Amino acid sequence: MQTRRQKLGKNVALFYPLVLDDRLELVILVRDRPPVRKPVAISAKQLETEIQTFRQQLEGRSPQIQQSAQKLYQILFQPIETDLKAAGVDTIVYAPDSFMRYVPLAALHDGTQWLAERYPINYLTALALTPLDPDQNSQPRVLAAALTREQQITLLGKTHRFSALQFTQPEINNLSKILPNTTTLVDQTFNRANLTKNLPQSTILHLATHGMFVLGSPDQSIILLGDGSTISLREIEQQWKFPNLSLVVLSACETAIGGKLGNGIEILGFGYQMQRAGSRASLSSLWKVNDGGTQVLMNAFYGALKQGMTKAKAMQAAQKALITGDYTTVGGKRSDLMPSSAQAGQSVTEDKLTHPHYWAPFILVGNGL
Repeated sequence: MQTRRQKLGKNVALFYPLVLDDRLELVILVRDRPPVRKPVAISAKQLETEIQTFRQQLEGRSPQIQQSAQKLYQILFQPIETDLKAAGVDTIVYAPDSFMRYVPLAALHDGTQWLAERYPINYLTALALTPLDPDQNSQPRVLAAALTREQQITLLGKTHRFSALQFTQPEINNLSKILPNTTTLVDQTFNRANLTKNLPQSTILHLATHGMFVLGSPDQSIILLGDGSTISLREIEQQWKFPNLSLVVLSACETAIGGKLGNGIEILGFGYQMQRAGSRASLSSLWKVNDGGTQVLMNAFYGALKQGMTKAKAMQAAQKALITGDYTTVGGKRSDLMPSSAQAGQSVTEDKLTHPHYWAPFILVGNGL
């Protein structure tokens, strides 16, 4: 592990929050420095309650979000802050434990700014599974697929209805403008055959569609294709191979956790299976996100990638653009990235996008450095 950790870079910290019954153990590992361990006197039950409140406020777009964000910051991050500064850390690789997987680290608040404004954050499933050599794909070849229509499927004897996604086609159309070497598939053309045909030569797979991550059971989690069929994460693990993929993006997914937290394995299950199939990294969301807000975030993310940023820094730049309203660092103006006012349905205004509900749910899993 020490050898692999050395490859992460001297300014990168591996952050492990370990949940125990009577306390939380915060562990950070930085190259060429001894490990740091900081115990926090909080029970697992109390911590879970704090996280539930935080999640509810994030998903509900509560105007009081900063209060719970600061409280969790004091529990999860403040104890290691001095050590990170002393080590010159500028990037966090986050390996969460148990229900900590439901916490978007970027949405913690130090009283002055969001953690997303201070650090690029990269989630980790398993260090041994993650390729740590630099990404050599400087000229991305994108396969972008979108579902726009309402769909209904039956899974394990239960019927699920998925709403139409009106912003997904503009999302992939904008992506093809930002990164010209893009192949697009929409609705009926977004099917298994076309995915299988185009995947071998692609370096980025962008899926603007519904994904359903089932609480505590990644094996029952699915991705909905444009023709109404589904692909399970188990099927991806057993049958799919991504020989050239640097990144898989699932931009309209949701995790149906309801009012109860599980162990969070379904959160990282998508990223884990994508890595096992050969992708270096994946990007997916912790909760169901406003369709138009996702389009703006994705436009900003790909704009940042085009500037030559790493995936982790591109996601941070996109998050900061929504927080501050300054989109110059991601290669555009606000008007270029906002959904057209002519598009009916959900309205998205710039002031709304400052709430972490819109920019915090997407987590980068794997090697985005």
